Amino acid sequence: MKPKRVTIKDLAKELKVSPSTISRALQDSYQIGEETKKAIWELAKKWNYKPNLVAKRLIKQKSFTVGVIVPEVSYYFNATLIKGLEDILLKEGFNLIICQTHESYEREILHCEFLMASQVDGIISSISGETQQMSHFYNILEAGMPMVLFDRGFNVPNVSKVMIDNVEAGRVAVAHLIDTGCKRIAYLQGPESLPIGNARKKGYQKALAEAGVSFDRKLVSHCKFGSDMGFSNAKKMLEMPEPPDAFFCINDRIGMGTMAAIREKGLRIPEDISVIGFNDEPYAKLLNPKLTTIEQPAFQMGQEAAKMFFYQLKTDEPEILTKILPTKLIIRESTKGIVN
Repeated sequence: MKPKRVTIKDLAKELKVSPSTISRALQDSYQIGEETKKAIWELAKKWNYKPNLVAKRLIKQKSFTVGVIVPEVSYYFNATLIKGLEDILLKEGFNLIICQTHESYEREILHCEFLMASQVDGIISSISGETQQMSHFYNILEAGMPMVLFDRGFNVPNVSKVMIDNVEAGRVAVAHLIDTGCKRIAYLQGPESLPIGNARKKGYQKALAEAGVSFDRKLVSHCKFGSDMGFSNAKKMLEMPEPPDAFFCINDRIGMGTMAAIREKGLRIPEDISVIGFNDEPYAKLLNPKLTTIEQPAFQMGQEAAKMFFYQLKTDEPEILTKILPTKLIIRESTKGIVN
């Protein structure tokens, strides 16, 4: 026989208070005294009371769910960012529906349509490596649904977003390589259509210009994400008549593949060729040599995106906000010491 579900009325009857008092106490209302709250919470726990989420959603006209769109959950950056989202959303009683684009523009559109049809309370999204048209995001905004972009969405106007300064991060990475004596610095950019890759390229070019180092287009290579792509692209560059003396990689996975290609060539890191990555993934400090990289605050980015979502949800006419988070150069063993 199925056990009877405990209701607010059951709690109210036992404690001889009104159902509305029980409801307010469970929502931690200031209108209910601390002693009464304590008694209600203790009984609710003892009787294993579970709120009726369906009724709650109908009353508040909310689903208490947020759609999250990422390129790949397996990327360390995205997995860490999701933890940051959960840190804020779960405390407010919201759950996540996570969708992966696998860097596909078509999948991204399908996910946006699915989440809108599912009547989530908002969407927090990155952008796929193929995305160039943004009309599907503007459809969400026109429907009055809260929306926040993170990481890759910095070039999308009129949408709230949380990101880093990719131009400055790229400049800092390449300036460090120049400071260690490197002159022929290759840039393994990732997909050509990806805005963050192009922004970091601007930083790369800026650092070269500031140091009086000429820009060579042949030292910029576009590749898909993954250590195998880093390996194959770096291997080709190492066969050039004038090969690079350093590699700036769009992420640590590309950096790891690059290091493998350098070792296969019989060259030393960093004595012959330096390598710098991006993201500061956990394995970066476990590689031999340990990978110098740019750290970006993925967990904090998730937290800030969630806070921005709640600001939109609770504000009648929210402003369009942009929050820039700091990055940090993490110097390890894959780059040489600074030349005086």
